[in-house]
Amino acid sequence: MLWKFICGNQLANSKFFRHPSALNIAKRQLFSPPDSESADTAPPNLSGGSTPEESLVTGCDYNHWLVVMDPPDGYPPRDQIVLRYVQTLSLAIGREEEARRAIYSVSTKYYYAFSCKVPEELIHTIQSLPGVRWVLPDSYLHPYEEGYGGEPFVNGEVVPYDDKYHRSWLCCEDDTPKKTRRKRKGKNKLQAGV
Repeated sequence: MLWKFICGNQLANSKFFRHPSALNIAKRQLFSPPDSESADTAPPNLSGGSTPEESLVTGCDYNHWLVVMDPPDGYPPRDQIVLRYVQTLSLAIGREEEARRAIYSVSTKYYYAFSCKVPEELIHTIQSLPGVRWVLPDSYLHPYEEGYGGEPFVNGEVVPYDDKYHRSWLCCEDDTPKKTRRKRKGKNKLQAGV
């Protein structure tokens, strides 16, 4: 999911960006005469986000969230990384057992994140926790597949690692070395030597 966000597939549909039509409705509300019909009708959804019915991204229902974490110090074992995810979510939810039930996938190799199903009201609490970088609405990896991606977290335990869980991440990474760019000589460099 993080790859989709970085590449922009989810950026335009993110809840954190206002929809232009909502701003136009707000302008009509502010600049219309008080006795006009448009002033009496409340604009739909001025909160800036899409409701689950309006979402354009398949699987994005604002109940499933991707929590991106800071990388851990050193190279801890996978179990310690997952335990850190559970402990982080339990700070927001209140109990470790509930946190284990809420998490449905984790990522411990290419990026550090976990996906959980929690109410939208908890998102600000989760965002304020130490070690949390972002909390993003989660959506299906592919519109034709009902899967969120990552390493499945089933019955409070992470399944054994397999590269197939990061297939979409791996297909976009190539191992060919990048062409290095030459530095250009600019005016500033010439003037500094004078």
